[in-house]
Amino acid sequence: TLLSSLYERSRPGFTGNQSVPVLWDRQQNRIVHNDSAELALQMATRLLPLAKTPIDLVPDRSSCDIVELNQWLHTNINRMVYHMGFAPDQESYDQAFQQFFAAMDTLEHRLRKQPYLVGGKLSLSDLFLLPTLIRYEAVYYVHFKTNHKTLAEYPALYQYLVRLTQIPAIYRTIDMAHIKLHYYYSHNHINPTRIVPQGPALSWLN
Repeated sequence: TLLSSLYERSRPGFTGNQSVPVLWDRQQNRIVHNDSAELALQMATRLLPLAKTPIDLVPDRSSCDIVELNQWLHTNINRMVYHMGFAPDQESYDQAFQQFFAAMDTLEHRLRKQPYLVGGKLSLSDLFLLPTLIRYEAVYYVHFKTNHKTLAEYPALYQYLVRLTQIPAIYRTIDMAHIKLHYYYSHNHINPTRIVPQGPALSWLN
């Protein structure tokens, strides 16, 4: 099913941004949520009892810190790579570039002092940051022009990525070939030839 058809069925005549992920209600036959940040929070809290192997990623004692940090990550990291990649002009790109790498410096400093973003254990905030780090060198560095520094130039962030991807349940979800194919095929205005780079070699993935 095409994503556009799901939006059309949910709201006939919809012309806005057709984003993913979406939460589809099979009984009401419509999209009930399409905000990734809010959806992740709801899955980790309200919908947690439905999980087969529930993990508390938003403990009560840290919930306010996690929600606040997630919003910061969503604004300054996860979405900012798209502001660079889809920048309509040099000024917009430069502004997004500066904001993103200032945020990366902040994270590097934070992770020099602790193994995870919030406290001493894995939380939802770590899973917010992880996809951007996984895609950073294989996609964003070239495709979205985030070429200021490699991950190796952020020692704490790099070791953090290694630590997270050594968790079997996380490692099993990483399909780098699919990630690259999706990005390099999806944005014709950036990569009209649809050529998918062979590299880079990612030591943390092996």
